[in-house]
Amino acid sequence: MPTEPESKDGVLRWLSLPEADGDARVLSMGRSRAFLRTLLPRGAESVVRGGKGKEAWGHPLEPAAQYNHEGPGRSRPPICPWRIEVADPAKGARTLFLHVLEVVDETVVEPTDVKFVAPAGLDLGDRWKIRFHADGTVGGTVGTTALSTTVKSEGQYR
Repeated sequence: MPTEPESKDGVLRWLSLPEADGDARVLSMGRSRAFLRTLLPRGAESVVRGGKGKEAWGHPLEPAAQYNHEGPGRSRPPICPWRIEVADPAKGARTLFLHVLEVVDETVVEPTDVKFVAPAGLDLGDRWKIRFHADGTVGGTVGTTALSTTVKSEGQYR
């Protein structure tokens, strides 16, 4: 199983274990670095799951699923031996998640300044102002440009 970043069909797959540092995750290898920050939910609980023998571990909130889910398709790509799970400490009926994933050159060691803007927005440095609808229809804006309000999910889970 490869552990180097691999670009296939226009999708970057990183198959090695990430570093974890407080509420920011740092993934780095070769010529790029990725910063992942969780802005919502506030006080989110982040856990790295996976590794040898736990590559397909069940959902943490399902007690009966706490085993490695091996099956006929498990050995075919895409193979992801780990994942980062983010949970809402409030355990509410509805939770809004907001993450910022920034991919930069390997020489960049600090992420761009991110400012959370309630209820569901952010300012990324001095350049980007991104706002999402916190409820109602899917959508929002980047600067003054509206985001798409169509989410196509046909075939997503086949």
